[in-house]
Amino acid sequence: MEHNNNHIHRGIIGIVGGIFILVIGVYLLARMQNTPQQPQQDTAICTQDAKMCWDGSFVSRQGQSCEFTPCPDVITENAVIKVTEPVPFAKVGLPITIKGEARTFESTVNIRLTNSDKSILTEDIAMAQVPDSGIFGPFSIELSYPKPKTNQGFVEVFEYSAKDGAEISKITIPITFAQQDTTTVSLFFNNTSHDPNLPDCSIVYPIERRIAVTGDTNLQAIKELIKGPSLIEQTAGYISSIPQTAKLNTITSENNNIIVDFSNLDIQGGSCAVMAVRAQIIETIKALTQIENITISIQGETEDILQP
Repeated sequence: MEHNNNHIHRGIIGIVGGIFILVIGVYLLARMQNTPQQPQQDTAICTQDAKMCWDGSFVSRQGQSCEFTPCPDVITENAVIKVTEPVPFAKVGLPITIKGEARTFESTVNIRLTNSDKSILTEDIAMAQVPDSGIFGPFSIELSYPKPKTNQGFVEVFEYSAKDGAEISKITIPITFAQQDTTTVSLFFNNTSHDPNLPDCSIVYPIERRIAVTGDTNLQAIKELIKGPSLIEQTAGYISSIPQTAKLNTITSENNNIIVDFSNLDIQGGSCAVMAVRAQIIETIKALTQIENITISIQGETEDILQP
């Protein structure tokens, strides 16, 4: 009898347990049906191509839309140099104007223009006009340059370390070279590599300079002559005795005679410098015009001008 009671008791417990499990199952099933299902996102498979950025680095496609990762920004200023012109990706002509502010050592700012492969087109120096050491001052320079090998290029603005000569504080601006009509003129300078100690200051040598075909070629050539040789040309021995403060007023032709008129043509260096300046101006004009009679004047005065 007791055995039968135990059997009945276990049966009741089993039924109750089964009902309990069934209730829990129905409850969980209802919860699952009422819970909103998250849409399954497919993982994007992007093509494995890459894009080259302005600085030569590469970026790949990423994300659901497979867009290219953004390229690095162009940095136009740092602790000692700020470049305001040209702006990044600007189309530049001939000559190119570079402007900005700097507080570099001895206020010297190095400017370099390159092709897109970083081969150098030209390099020169600008001086920042600073009121005091450690304060930013403006700089500006116009550079002529040879015909580029590439459509794009770079303007590099930096300083050389006084400690070891390394290039420091460099800013790199990507640019595009504008298509324009140009011509080449010959500018004449003394050369200490050809003539050490300059035994004859009237001997000058030509440098080819590329200029835009706009206006009077003679005027443009003399303005380029006043700028003097570039830093690269200076390393080859070329020097100028024409002060960069000189101002070209006019070039006129009269009775088969060309008159070149200046202001601020203050020559320092004695008779050798005077001979050099005369030779630089006269030979540059002769190469352009084939006219032998050339007169140099200062604000209209010709008598005793640039006499040794």
